[in-house]
Amino acid sequence: MKKLITLGMLFFMPVLSAGQYVGVNLGMNNGVLTNQSHNDKVGFKLGGNYGWKFDSNFRAEAEINYRENHQKADKSSENGAVAKKSTEKYSLTYMANVLYDVQNLQTYGIVPYFGVGIGYAQNTEKSKVKGVAATKQDKVRDNRLAYQGIVGVKMPINETLSVGAEYHYHAGKAHTKDHSLAMTVVRSF
Repeated sequence: MKKLITLGMLFFMPVLSAGQYVGVNLGMNNGVLTNQSHNDKVGFKLGGNYGWKFDSNFRAEAEINYRENHQKADKSSENGAVAKKSTEKYSLTYMANVLYDVQNLQTYGIVPYFGVGIGYAQNTEKSKVKGVAATKQDKVRDNRLAYQGIVGVKMPINETLSVGAEYHYHAGKAHTKDHSLAMTVVRSF
């Protein structure tokens, strides 16, 4: 079996080596809660991707992202005592994306693109309620199927390096939709 995998890799290596790229992104993430009147504070997003660019302006990539948001609120009890509630949300997502570079709309070297992705999200939510008499902590894990829409622009710096900005609409948590805006750096091979 190992020989068959090695032979397959050697056969497809010339195809896979053309048009490969690797990238990183860093930006802000806003978790919008669909079941509450208030939202998370703006957090951050950090990620990386590895992909292939095809001659038809399509790209396919594998992406990993880490998102983190916090929330603080006062919570009143029946007897009028006020407790402080803080929530920390962490998410690690593994996505497969298909993107299309719209070369016809290129202006001053800036190329817009859009795409969609599907994958898996590992979500963790830690909540802490601190009252006058006691403190209660809770930790919930929620792993599920995730999907996203992507819109961005990129500008080449030289033949192998480009920078850009990217917006993600990401749905991978219970009762939360993430909106993130990130700066990207991509190196082509």
